[in-house]
Order: sequence, then structure tokens, then C-alpha cells
Amino acid sequence: MSRKADALIDKQTLSILEQLQTKTVGAPPTSSGLVGDQLPNNIVSIADYDLVKNQINLEVENLEALNALNTLGRITDLQGYGPIVDSGVITQTDITGSGSGGKQKIATPNKGEVIQVQAVGAEWNTSPGATVTFGFYIQNDETDAQFLIGTISSSSTLPGLDANEFLRVPFNITYPMSLRATVSTMGSASSVTMSTYNVRVR
Repeated sequence: MSRKADALIDKQTLSILEQLQTKTVGAPPTSSGLVGDQLPNNIVSIADYDLVKNQINLEVENLEALNALNTLGRITDLQGYGPIVDSGVITQTDITGSGSGGKQKIATPNKGEVIQVQAVGAEWNTSPGATVTFGFYIQNDETDAQFLIGTISSSSTLPGLDANEFLRVPFNITYPMSLRATVSTMGSASSVTMSTYNVRVR
């Protein structure tokens, strides 16, 4: 029996395809002139894929549906194995206290996901008027086990956080781990905004 015929008689597979039948695999060619806000809203997204994927149990009865999900994930580049299209996000978190008491989570994946931290930045609300040491930690959010992975010191309002080797290359974080940051002193400032640019890889 053909894959199309199998899909038509399998209720789970049919449900997946019916939910996505108005979506296109990708964006139209650039020659169409449609860019930015002009792109059609029916391009399949990572949210669409996650929605149908999370409805399927890992059961032998769902083998055809799992095959369909695998095909959909590969043809749309939404399955993982590298940066997932349209998954980039900038997260921002304010640190308002110094030392371990002011430690804040600045990057964390959702359950079942792996994110890749591409860049980290910081901006004080006003000059701290002092040299501040930023500390970066990997922490297990379920056990609270953690360790320091690097420090960077700066007195700038916009410190360059690429001076430490660990921030010069992308690195992966998998659930339930998180990237956390501290500052040694607030100086004359009341807050510093930590920004991270992350993409999903799984």
C-alpha cells in the first residue's frame, strides 16, 4: 500500500495532515518580492510542528503517524540536528542585586528542547562607577548542582562579554540545565540587563 493510502486510513496521521493542510513547507522565492511582514502567514513554523508532535504517543499503533512526523520534520527543517529555522530569540533578564543572592537565570531551554547560546550581552541602567566582575554558571535546576564556567571584569556601561573564551563560541544547554549570571557589585547602578541570543537545535 502506498504512503498516501496508509496516511488516509490512519487516524493519527490524518489528524496531523489535516491540522497542517493550510501550511506551506517554506517561504516563497525572493523573486516574488514578498519579504518581512509581507510574507504569508501560512508558512509552517516550529510552533506548528511542536503542536502536532506533542499529540502523538510513542506506541506501535502510531508508527505511521511517527513516520509522517519524521518526514514533515526533515522536509521543513524543523526536526532538529542543527539550528532550527525561525527559532532564534533574544531573552533579557535584569540583575538587581550583587553576589549569589542576585544570581539570575539568563538562558534555559523548555523541557524536551536543546538551545544553543550564540551571544551574551549586558547593559547597565547607569554607569556602575566601579569595576564589576560578571560570573557565569551552569546550574541543574532540579538538583541545584552548579559550577562556575567563567568570569569577566569591566567598568563599562556596555561591557564586552566576549573577552572570556567560553563566550566566543556557541554552546548548548539542555533541560533541566540553565545559564545563570551574577555581578560582584552594583556600584552606583540599580540594575543591569543581561541579554542572550539563543537558537533551538533540538
